[in-house]
Amino acid sequence: MASQSITHLAAAISRNTQIVHDYFIANNIPLPSFDANGPLAITVPPEEKEVTAARKQLLSDTQALHDLMMGPMELLRGLGVSGSKFPAWQALL
Repeated sequence: MASQSITHLAAAISRNTQIVHDYFIANNIPLPSFDANGPLAITVPPEEKEVTAARKQLLSDTQALHDLMMGPMELLRGLGVSGSKFPAWQALL
């Protein structure tokens, strides 16, 4: 699987964030926040297909960007993979 470039992911994240943001503003929905009075859940009605798709892609792309920026070694270590648990990974670590 070919990985996407970080700039391609960043641009897609920006586009999809704008779609979701505009929907929240247009519909007077509180923006996502960890503030005490922020929304407890982020929901988009399924009939809002463009916004639902943008949010889904946004979540996928932010995870992909995170993983790319971690790199294979740090990502595997973060998953708890070590040479002692998985001898096949010993050569990589």
